[in-house]
This record gives sequence, C-alpha cells and structure tokens, in this order.
Amino acid sequence: METMQYAAYKRAQRYLEALPQQVFAPRHQQPELSLERTRRLLAQVGNPEKDFQYVHVTGTSGKGTVSTMVYEMLRAAGRRVGLFTSPHVTTTLERIALNGKLTSVEDFLWAFHRVKPFVDQCLREERRYVPSHFETLLVMAMLIFQRREVRWVVLEVGCGGEFDPTNIIPAPRVAVVTNVGLDHQHLLGRTKAKIAWTKAGIFKRGSHGLSAEMDARIRKVLTQRARAAHMPLAFVHIGRNATHQERNAQLSRAIGRALRLSTSAIDQGLRHTRVAARIERIAPHVIIDGSHNFDKLTALSRTVRVLNYKRIHVLFGIGSKKDVAKSLRPLVKIAEHWTLTQASVAYPVPMPPKLIARALRSIRPTARITIQPNAERALTHALRTQQPGDLLLITGSFYLAGQLRQHWVPERFILTHRTLFP
Repeated sequence: METMQYAAYKRAQRYLEALPQQVFAPRHQQPELSLERTRRLLAQVGNPEKDFQYVHVTGTSGKGTVSTMVYEMLRAAGRRVGLFTSPHVTTTLERIALNGKLTSVEDFLWAFHRVKPFVDQCLREERRYVPSHFETLLVMAMLIFQRREVRWVVLEVGCGGEFDPTNIIPAPRVAVVTNVGLDHQHLLGRTKAKIAWTKAGIFKRGSHGLSAEMDARIRKVLTQRARAAHMPLAFVHIGRNATHQERNAQLSRAIGRALRLSTSAIDQGLRHTRVAARIERIAPHVIIDGSHNFDKLTALSRTVRVLNYKRIHVLFGIGSKKDVAKSLRPLVKIAEHWTLTQASVAYPVPMPPKLIARALRSIRPTARITIQPNAERALTHALRTQQPGDLLLITGSFYLAGQLRQHWVPERFILTHRTLFP
C-alpha cells in the first residue's frame, strides 16, 4: 500500500473516531434521534439503503458469527453480498466486507468523502444532528455496497434493535434474534424481558423471524412483538449441551433454509466461515477471543475447558462500564494465572487493571496476578512466561483482542490484502 494512501486512510479514521461514539441514547434521552440522524444522512447521499435485500441480525451473543455464516452461505450460493458488522477487531475498514473481501481503502475513502461534507455541515450548523461514528460508517457501507452492485446485505445490529441505526432499513427477508442476555442494560433495559422487547424492534411486517432463544418467558416476549408486527416467528430447537458455535451454526442453517438456499451452499458457507477474535487460534497455543460479557465468557470457558491444557494463562482487559466481577466468574473456574491490562483506546473507556485485580481477588484469592497497564508489554510478559503445555487466552474486550492481534496480523497487512487472515 502506498504511504500517501495509508496516511489518507488514517486521517479519515481519526476524523470518524472523533465523532460521537455512543450508538444511541438511553430511552429518557430521545434514542430515536439516532434513526433520524441516519435517515437524514442517507437522504443526503441518495438513499442507497433502498437497493438491497437484507438479513438483519441482533442478539446478545453470536450475532457477529451468525451474520458472517449467513454472508458466506449467500456467497456460496453465488449471490453478490455485503456484510456490515461491528465492532472492528483491528482497523475500521474491516466492518465492511463484500463478495469475499474486505472493502478496499480506495472505496472506503471514496465513501468517506461522499459523507464528509454533510457531516461537516452538521458540525458547523446543526450539532443536534451530527451523526455518530457508527451511523456514519453504516451510511458509508451502504454507499460502497451500491457502488459495487451488491444485491444482498447481511446487517449486524450495533446495539439492541429498535433504536439501532441499522433499523432504518426496509423489511428484511429474515429478522434474527440470536438470544437475549443481560448486556448494555443502561441502554436497553434492566431485565431480559425489556432487552428482548428492544431487540425485537427489528421485526417488521413482510419479514420472517428466527431465534435460538431458549427461555420460555423471553420467547413469549419475542412472540408478542412478532405478532404486533404481523410477522411469522419460528424458534430453532437446539440441544442444551450444544456449544455456542454449534448453536450459531444451527441457527445459521435455519436462516439459510428460510432464504431457500441449497444444502450444498449452506454447508459450503459454514465450512468457509472464519471470524477473527472469536475463539481464534492465532498461534499454536494462543487463543484470542473478544468476549466481553458474562454470557459470552461463559460460552468461551466451556469451549476452552475441553481443550485439556495443563494450565490456562488469561490475559484480560475489559471496559469500565462492564460488570467485571460477574464477567470474571466463568474464567476463574478454568484459570489460576492472570495478566491484567487495558486496551489503548479512548472509547469505550477501559477499566484500570488495578480495579480488575481487586474484583478478581475477591472471587479467587489464590489467583496469581500480574498487572501491566501497557497491553503490548502485558502480551510480551505473558508469552515469555508461557510454559510447555500452557494455553494463553486473550479475552475480555474486543478492543484489547484487536490491539494485540496485530502482534501476528498487522494493520497494513489487513488493508493491503483485504483480509483479516494471513
């Protein structure tokens, strides 16, 4: 990649990251403004979102993996398909993929310069309507998909559903709620039932609904919302002993069948699915996973436990708004050795590792803890102290996972080759 093009990309990235970061406001602070801002920006660039057939995916866990699986199935079926996911692992551009590759730096900059004049105008004249980082990237993705004549878009919700910026789309062919857990409660509601109601806000007349939620009470909430939208909803039966990746695959198969894809396309799509920082074996005895809440970390710990490593060393950092004590509980069952650190990001604000250590000691007083606030130094320490038969597990934050993944897959490689995988 040329130095000038890389520099232009980094300038665009800094501009976008300086925009408001919150996906949308809590209910008492007019969360519908996120939808209004997104619609206004889309209208300024010609409403590209009206050109596609959609699969819309929300849920507490697994929505990124399910979205990628369905994207690969559609690709295997010969469809021109785009994928929009969040957050990114290492670099902003990777949120937008199409036809088997990440979007190019050229297309990213083209879309950025299409939206920037309107964002600049809002910054000067209408601060109320300044689009967020997420909203702007969503509109950029729609422009790129339109430019490259994509026909299908698999769209992962950023947060929740009802007020998420992705909910500006017309009725999708399939609307998916993977499951419902307790996460982002300050935005979505304090109970699972309230969170389920918010997530099911993506249900629209003309769509077909699917969910792998197993709790009967939550299923009832989802069913009520589907009826209100005059939309059929089916629940995918999944065995209680299935791993979370098996659950994702079974739900994705059901989505593929709902889209009337062939069995061979469904099977091929699942075989070709690779998702960075989701139980990713980045080196022979190193796994990176972006799990950042209790449900995801519970699923991760179950998967890692069956790998039968002699010792598991956890390199851990987490966001400041997370319930760190609850998040740590699944991991203390499998690990005694810990290196605690923090991602080098301004938003979301990382939790200081000393606070993580305090929570960890309250749960597992015997835990062997090293505190190293600098993430790269923490990784160096963890790799240096790794013994034969050890597994190093890097987790707790997508941002930490993405930062440390660059030890093996640098940003320039991703941008140049348009892939996350060497």
